Formats: sequence, structure tokens, C-alpha cells
Amino acid sequence: KIDSQVSRFAEERNMLSFPELKGPYKVGQCDCLWKEAEGDGRKLVVRLFYPADEDEWKAGKAASWLPSTYGTGAISYAQAYAKALSGPGINGALIGALGFQPLMSSVRVPTKEDIEISNALPEFDPVVFCHGLTASRSCHSATCMDLASHGRLVVAIEFSDGSAAVNILPDQTVNQYKHAPKREEIPAKQRRIPGGFAPSLSPQNQSKPVSQYDFRNGQLQQRIQELRFVADCLERLNEGTEGTTIQLPEKLRGQLKGRLAMSRLSSVGHSFGACTNISACQEDKRFKATVAHDIWLFPSNNQMARASLTCPTLFLSADTFDNLWPDEGRRMVDGLLLRSHRAGTDAVDVHVQGTRHQNFSDFPVLVPQLLVAFGASGPTDPRASMATINALTRSFLDHHLHAAPDPASQVVGWLGRAVQAVAGAQVMGLGALAGGEESRPSGVYHAWTVPEELADLVNLQVLDEERKAQAEEQVKMGLFTYDPLIKAKARRSSAAEIPEEGAELEGEKMAGGGSGGV
Repeated sequence: KIDSQVSRFAEERNMLSFPELKGPYKVGQCDCLWKEAEGDGRKLVVRLFYPADEDEWKAGKAASWLPSTYGTGAISYAQAYAKALSGPGINGALIGALGFQPLMSSVRVPTKEDIEISNALPEFDPVVFCHGLTASRSCHSATCMDLASHGRLVVAIEFSDGSAAVNILPDQTVNQYKHAPKREEIPAKQRRIPGGFAPSLSPQNQSKPVSQYDFRNGQLQQRIQELRFVADCLERLNEGTEGTTIQLPEKLRGQLKGRLAMSRLSSVGHSFGACTNISACQEDKRFKATVAHDIWLFPSNNQMARASLTCPTLFLSADTFDNLWPDEGRRMVDGLLLRSHRAGTDAVDVHVQGTRHQNFSDFPVLVPQLLVAFGASGPTDPRASMATINALTRSFLDHHLHAAPDPASQVVGWLGRAVQAVAGAQVMGLGALAGGEESRPSGVYHAWTVPEELADLVNLQVLDEERKAQAEEQVKMGLFTYDPLIKAKARRSSAAEIPEEGAELEGEKMAGGGSGGV
């Protein structure tokens, strides 16, 4: 079996390219350093994807999928992916150097580097993409390129909180991935005597243990601020007041002034990135719609667990969604949907058939047969799954950012979903019934529904009476259901209570492990 998988791997080395983009525009790409101010302060490296004219694209230099290390001498991003996924140590380093590096260095992308933005469009809808754990600004290029090929300017953030596989900035700042064991409490690291090898016994030199929740929630808070900082940068670029701190390649300088439709700012994210998106939208009303790809909600707080969403939100999930944060994650999504519908905000939960958590990233697109064989991708052809994911993402954003208000939609939206439910589709909620705050477009909107041509490829989730009741229950924030000790305790507790025949043990319900990974 291993031999056959290796054989598939060898065959796919010559297929490391992305499918042809379906949008009407070619795509340009550039990496930029954006800073809050000169000197110390917040700084991020971002990757821009944007529409380009064909003649400019043809004359441009082929872009790279893997980000540069900017001469730092740090490990490559390919090696960093291997280390982040396999854990620290010699195995991860070897896998990265001997496997990931030669594989990923040969990836071909249909973008050109540092070229001019298209002159065919007067303005561009800005979209910010947020990655998950062990990812980077390049890992979701398939989605970012697709959005750009349809006329949007996409900013893919690389977070500096230690959640990226590695984070290397053009000024040679390096932020390594912060490994955390799958334990409810992360043990303290023993620090050495300054300049020596022996452990330090001084209390002031010792770190303290931290809960998994506090660690991840702390990263979330930093991510929210970095996402909002990118929105600030986009505003300044649109105003033409970016100065020298918001860097762009020469051919893009001054080309975005007055051309970013900030009234249609949106966000898309995967896993931890999706959690970052919906959390930031609660604080920042500049975001008018968001799409959450297979969201990992564990890092959220109690306020979010009791909130209603403040802008139209599509939860676009894998078939294995319930493995991400068993029980609590499902209850939290249902609660967000239920309260949002009551508040008049369109919120929909759709599961893409035949997919897993990794299907929302580039890796199954690049080596489809290999990842299906290893079980990292769902059984559906990964390229077909990505096409579905991208089409649903575009459809939702187009609907809420470009659809005209319609007073009749309060009835039409409800009836449309009721008809779908009767026809056999599982539908979550009634959609938007009224407009939002003054900072958002006013009026009444059609509730978004899955395009007819995609209906057979997804399952829309139903909020039945049982799930409504569960959604009203308090979410156990901070419950780290991946900890083997917690799973074992749950199994023992359930086994002690002799369950009714056919009843599912609580321990088994919690046993599905997951990750907010790539």
C-alpha cells in the first residue's frame, strides 16, 4: 500500500500546478510589508492577488507559490510546513528538507509577480483572507486567485502570532510557529541559566503553565487586531495616504487611490482564520460580509457564544465539521445562526459533500490522489471540491455586496427556503429579514440560497427543534476536547452509567479529534 502511495506521489510531482482560473481576468500577485509606523510597532507581510490585463500578464515574470525567506537563513516555508504538521524534532526537519522542499518548490501558479493592476475596472471589492494554524499567506492561493480572477483585490494576511508555519518578513523579522501539545494545560517550559545549559532554578526565570484556551484565545485577540490593521491599511491606500509604511511594488503605487470599494469590504478565512473573521466582524463594522471555511471556534469567548452575527455570514464546512470541536462547536454555530436569524441577519450553514478540513487549502488541489490516499482529503475529487467551495464563496459575497434591496424579500426569502426544505434539502434558518446598522447598506435583502447548479453538491443544515433546544444551552467555552485525558475520563464516566441499548456514549461523541490546522 505504501509503495502504491509513493508511486502516486511520483506521478503527481509533474502535476504540481493549479487548474486554469475561471474568471474573466488574469491575476497579478505581490508580497508586501505593511507597518503601523516607522521603527517599532505592528508590521505584517501580506500577499496581494488582483485582476490584471492580459498583455501586462503575458509580459510579466512568473510568480512563486512558496513565500521567500528574504535571505534570513531561516528554514524554508516548505520545511516549516513539515515541522508544524509533524511536530518539532529531526523527523519534521528531514521530511521538510527531503520531501516538502523539492515538492513545493516546483509548484506552478497562474499568476505574475508585481505587475500592474487591471485598467478595465474602475474599482475593486477588497477581500481579506485569514489562514488557520500551520498555514501561511500562500496556502489558500486557489481561493484567493479565483476571487481575484473575478475582479476582486484579495489581501492574504500572514499572522505574526505564532500560528503560521513560519512568518518571515521582508525586513528579515522571523516568527516561528508555536507548538502546543494536545493538552488542556500546556506545561511550562524549563528555562536555562542565561548563557548556559543547566536549568535555571530562579523563580523569576521560570515560565508558568497556561491553559490551551488562554493560549489560543490570546492568539485570537492578536489576530483580530492584525485583521483590523489591514482594513486600516486598505482605507489609507484608497485615500492615497499610505506614505512609506504601506509598501507596494512600483507598478502598483498610486494605482489603488479611489479604486477600493471600501463599502463592500469582506473577509474569508479557514479554520482559526474563520474564527478570526467572525470575531473581528463583531468589533469592526467596516466588514459587510464574511465566509467562514470549516470554522474552528474553540478560541472564541463567552461574549461570542451568546452573540448574534453582525453581518451576513456563510458557514461553509466539511462533512467532518463536528470533529473540529466536538459537540461545543456545533452547538455554538447553531446558536449563532438562531440568534442571527432573530436579529434579521442572513446566516447560512452549508456542508460541502465529500470533503475534509484540508480540502479548503491548496494541498489537495496540488497533489489530489496522494492526499485522498492518505485520508487527508475527502473522497470527492479535490479539484472539483475546490471549484464548489470557490463558487459558493463568490455567490454569497456577490449576493450580499451587489444585490439591490428588495422590499418583497422578507416573504420571498422565507418561502424560497421553505420550498427547499419541503423538496428535501436541509435548510438552516430563514436568512436576512432586515438591513443592519447605518454603517451597512440599508434595506431588506433576499436571503441567499445555494445556486441551483450547486445544490446537489452540498447539504444545507437544518435547525430542527432538538438542535434549537441545544443551541439555547450554554457553550462550554475552554473545554479542550482533543486532550486524551479528557476523552478517557468521559469514556469512563459514560461506561459507569450503563447506557440504554443503542445509546451513544458521551466519550465516543467527544472522541473525534480535530485541529484548526491548514
